[in-house]
Amino acid sequence: MSGRGGDVRERAERGAEHAEEQFGQAVGKPREEWRPRDVWAFRILVGGTILTLATVGAIAFGMVAIPTVLIGGGLLLLFSPVLLGIAAITSPIWGPIAALALAAPPVLGGLTLAAVLFGLSVYWFWNFIRSSKTKKAPVDLYEGAKEATQRIPYVTRDITQKGREATEYAQRKAREAGQRAGEGMEKTGEEIKQTSQK
Repeated sequence: MSGRGGDVRERAERGAEHAEEQFGQAVGKPREEWRPRDVWAFRILVGGTILTLATVGAIAFGMVAIPTVLIGGGLLLLFSPVLLGIAAITSPIWGPIAALALAAPPVLGGLTLAAVLFGLSVYWFWNFIRSSKTKKAPVDLYEGAKEATQRIPYVTRDITQKGREATEYAQRKAREAGQRAGEGMEKTGEEIKQTSQK
């Protein structure tokens, strides 16, 4: 038993040494606070990295976007009469294609939703028919409803009986309290008479 406890202690010490080697800090010792100089160095490092990445991104965007707009816009302006002519010739085709492109997603989404709902309905109905629990469920519901309707008069009678008993009990207690109060008044009256006669 003591040998086993020693093994556990040795393993724990080895684990603590391993953690100290791994993380550079003794286990159980509080972590050192950052010095203000280190905090500012970290802030400068993070801020510089963000500014550098933003600058590189802006330069890359400018190198790609400006020529694209200038060259693409110029080409579009140059070929616009040709493009307009082609659009005018092929316009009977573009109307149905645009209508189909706009109508396809909602139609396909609706059909998908209908298919999923139909599949779930068939699955539920199949389980309803096959399940022994659901075969008993309508019978249980009918019997439960019948029992509830039969119990309503009994419960009503029981509640009215308990209400009458509670009323009678309260009246009896009030009478007893009144009698005690009357007796107390008589005793007090007698005591007053006796003290006044002395």
